[in-house]
Amino acid sequence: MKKSFSFLAVLLVLLLLVSGSTLAQDEPVPVTATSDDLTKVNILFIGAHPDDDSTATATMARYVLDEGARAAVVTATKGEGGGNAIGRQLGPSLGIVREAEERMALASLGIDLVYYLNELDWAFTTSANATEQFWGHDEPLANVVRLYRVLKPDVVITMNPSPSGHGHHQYIAKLATEAFFLAGDPNAFPEQLVDEFIDPWQPKKLYYALAYGAAGLAPSLQVPTNEFSPSQYMTYADLEAIALRFYRSQGFDAFYTVPPPARRLTPESFTLGASLLPIPDVETDLLAGVTSGVAEAPAQVELEVMPADYYASQGADLAVDVVFRNYSDVDLMGLSLGLEAPMGWTVSAASAPVDVPVGETASASFTVSVPADADVTAAQTLVGRFDAVDGNGDARYATKRALVQITPPVSMELQPIEAVRIYRDWARQNHI
Repeated sequence: MKKSFSFLAVLLVLLLLVSGSTLAQDEPVPVTATSDDLTKVNILFIGAHPDDDSTATATMARYVLDEGARAAVVTATKGEGGGNAIGRQLGPSLGIVREAEERMALASLGIDLVYYLNELDWAFTTSANATEQFWGHDEPLANVVRLYRVLKPDVVITMNPSPSGHGHHQYIAKLATEAFFLAGDPNAFPEQLVDEFIDPWQPKKLYYALAYGAAGLAPSLQVPTNEFSPSQYMTYADLEAIALRFYRSQGFDAFYTVPPPARRLTPESFTLGASLLPIPDVETDLLAGVTSGVAEAPAQVELEVMPADYYASQGADLAVDVVFRNYSDVDLMGLSLGLEAPMGWTVSAASAPVDVPVGETASASFTVSVPADADVTAAQTLVGRFDAVDGNGDARYATKRALVQITPPVSMELQPIEAVRIYRDWARQNHI
């Protein structure tokens, strides 16, 4: 018996040595990992409470499970100020429960990057200004900027910032918007670059989810939920319901059923808040311009149309800059920039053609003359355009729109309520 045991032991050791040698020969040389391998995402959702991602759940399911995208979610609070349908926990203890629910819900969609700003879920309010008094401004803004710079999202989705619905939703949307314009600026929170060794990062597009408090905003992109996921063999609405049923403390398991009723098969709607990319006349793809080109433009080119002001008087001139940045992998030759205005308006001539290699920028300044009888009843559209050819001689072009509100030389309007006035001032300052 001892000899048999010794023989088996020796044989086992030899087998392990041989298999180890074989594995060592077959294993590829390891590639040095970078932080981007861990944290770089295509889509970043920013909400106020752990179930706010329900405004984009089916959309994230589509892009993560079937389009090869990676997503992360940032939540301002842990929802500790809400109710509890499944237990007696309240306050910070409820926040622990709701964090667990959110992590499980998102994990069912393949989303494992979930972060919290740890702001206080202090009460239900319809005031963004009251929320700012509790959360402050600079510190949470710096935290969102840091997350942009580390996660490097291409597209950001957040709540509706207009003065309707929950004040926490409004305020986190404002912070997400301001951070969108600051994250790529090395002069914004420079201590993050010096002390934390992170780099500026500019997201490409910012969308507002319209499920909660859509007043004042119209959808520019609708993502169907009734289509079937080729990888999961069910609709995106089914996947949404399965995920959202994890929010049991909020009673979501009672009204998110599988299969969902017809009323829950409606598209998820978003409005474009900001974009550095060309935008098609009809948006159908959240990542258009990022992973694929728009119109005849290669992916990753940027086109901005920037009026000096988004309000212009009848009979006045308006300065408008059009900026093109070539972050694609294609050199563009003979690129010209132009600007189109409504009929009856006059615009200075298009820019002279220039070559724009990869990594280079071109810009042009235009003067738009607004007629004395220009329509003041609705915002007017200015359309920037670039035209170029690539190395194969193929035409490359795309457009980008900007809206301008025309006002009479002298006008009078009723002063809006304080919340609306503050929002309008904020939107004007941030070109939203």
